[in-house]
Amino acid sequence: MTNRIIIIGRITKDLELKTVKSGKSLTNFSIAVSPKQGEVYFFDCVAWGKVAENICKYLKKGSQVAIDGQLTTNTYQNKSGTNITKVIISVNSAEFLNSSDVKKKPEVEEPYEPEDLYDEEPVTDDKLPF
Repeated sequence: MTNRIIIIGRITKDLELKTVKSGKSLTNFSIAVSPKQGEVYFFDCVAWGKVAENICKYLKKGSQVAIDGQLTTNTYQNKSGTNITKVIISVNSAEFLNSSDVKKKPEVEEPYEPEDLYDEEPVTDDKLPF
């Protein structure tokens, strides 16, 4: 089976680069996509390593970007104890589309590493809601 998504949108908030316990860089962000007038969809994304570093270095709120990645899920419990599952795009590569925002377009692509997605314990089949 193939799990690939390519999407073009705009960064919705200022970016923040974080480092996880393993020392790898990461950034969580969302992009807004407007396929037609008056319609907007928001997609949560996560990028790792050099891809995350370059996204934070070259882009800002409002920057247009093309994302290539896979759909993944993150399951957690909220404060009231309810299990929440979010679908996010795990970014493999990003192409920066605003020439005014980008000094140089880096060509960075990193392989998807599902075990690096979260610091928490991975979700097992017995924790899935279906």
